Amino acid sequence: MWNALLESLPTIIGSVIVFGTVGAILYNGYRNHKRGKHACSCGGGCGSCAGCGLCHPAQGKKP
Repeated sequence: MWNALLESLPTIIGSVIVFGTVGAILYNGYRNHKRGKHACSCGGGCGSCAGCGLCHPAQGKKP
């Protein structure tokens, strides 16, 4: 039993690292969303951005 566990140890360690990294990324995105920080890619110039209402719901699109 211990031999099989030792043979698969690199796979287990790699999986923990991958799942930990993905979990940290998801948690960071959730935390930023709760704080009101959004990943707006328009650079602040929302005049021609089709998703302006999604990035800045309080401001909306300017006429």
